[in-house]
Amino acid sequence: MKVRQSRSSRGFCICADYVVAGSELELLRAACIEFNEEGIVVGVGASRSPGRPCSAVPGYIMPPLCNGHIHVLDYALAEAREDKPLESLVAHPTGLKYKLLEALGEAKLEAALRTLAARLQDEGILYLGAYAEMGFSGAQLVSTVLQSSGLRVRLLPQPLRKTLPDYEYLLEAYGGAGLDTVFDLNPGELAELAAEARRRGLSLHVHVSETRQLREMRDYELALEAKPTATVHLTHLEPKEVLALAAAGVLPVFCPRSNSFHGVGKPPLEVLPQLAGEQVPVALGTDNAAWIPPSIAEELSHAYMMWRPMMRSKVEEYARSLLYAATLGCTSLLGLQAEPIEQGSTTVLVAALPDARYTNNPLITLIKRLSIAYKQVVSTPGWRR
Repeated sequence: MKVRQSRSSRGFCICADYVVAGSELELLRAACIEFNEEGIVVGVGASRSPGRPCSAVPGYIMPPLCNGHIHVLDYALAEAREDKPLESLVAHPTGLKYKLLEALGEAKLEAALRTLAARLQDEGILYLGAYAEMGFSGAQLVSTVLQSSGLRVRLLPQPLRKTLPDYEYLLEAYGGAGLDTVFDLNPGELAELAAEARRRGLSLHVHVSETRQLREMRDYELALEAKPTATVHLTHLEPKEVLALAAAGVLPVFCPRSNSFHGVGKPPLEVLPQLAGEQVPVALGTDNAAWIPPSIAEELSHAYMMWRPMMRSKVEEYARSLLYAATLGCTSLLGLQAEPIEQGSTTVLVAALPDARYTNNPLITLIKRLSIAYKQVVSTPGWRR
C-alpha cells in the first residue's frame, strides 16, 4: 500500500482508524488529516472538506519515529563475532569493531550507509542521533550520506584520539560529539566540553552505567557533575538517579534490546511515565546496528512486553510514555524540530495495520504491533528544516 500525495490545487487528505494527534499524543478514532495545496496540515479530526482527494488507511497516522541512539557505521559489520562479549567488541578505540571498520574501505561503508538509510525510512524513522566512529573522515561520510537521504540527523562523531582538542573540533564542525564513557576525558576536561556544548546549544552524549563495572567506577557521579546534554543506556542506575540526571538537564536515552542482547542488564524503564508526564525529553535507541536491527518499532514492542509485569497497574500510562520516547520526546532530546500532528505540521507517519480494526486497546496495539505494520513517512514540500 502506498499513500499517494495528490498534486491537486485543493490539497489532499489521509484518513485512518486512529490519528495520534497533538503534543499530548491523543488517539483520535476514525479521523482524517487534511493538507492544503502547499502541503501544510490545515485540519485534524473526524470531518474533512468536500471534494478534497483522500486516501484511507487501515491503522494509524502518527508522528514519524525517532531513533535516539544508533551507531551507524557498524551496520556494515552485521553479526560480526557474535561469540564475543560487549567490551571486546565495542570498547573505543581497541574493540574489534574499530579494526573491522578500518579494514572495510570507504566504498563499502558508503554502500552500507545508503542501505541503512533506506532501511530506517522503511521502518518509519525520520529522526536519529547517530554516533559516528573513525574521527573526521567517518563523520564526513555519515553526514554526507544520511543528510542526502532525507533523514533528519543529530550527528555525534567520535574522534580517533580521546583528547579535548579532538572532541572540541568535532563539536564545532558538526554540532555534536559522542563519548564512549565519561572516562574518555579527565573530569575537568569533560566538564569544560559539556559547558561549551550547553553554552552554544550543541549536543554532547555519553554512555553511562551500561555495565555494572562502569557503575562501580562511579561514572554516574561524574556525569551528574559534568552535565553532558544526554546520557545513554543507564542500565545500572536506580530510577531516582535517572530523575536526578534529568533534573540537572542531563537527558536519558534507553536501549533495552541492546542491553538484553549483550547480557548487561535491564535499564530502569519504569521511570518513563514520570519523565513523559513532566514532558522531560527522553528517547529510545537501538545502539549498534551491527548487532541490533535498527527498528524503533521493535524497541517499543520489546520495552512494553518485557516491562509489562512490573507496570501492570499502569500499562496505559507506560505505553503512552514509550510512544513519547519514540517520537516527540526523542526529537526534542536531539535538539531537532519536534512536529506533533496539528495545524501547521508537514510530516506524518502512516502505519497500515489492519489489527487496529479489532483492538480493545488501540494505544497498546500500536506499541506492540507497529513492527509488523507497513510504514510510510509522508513529508510534504512544506517541511522546514
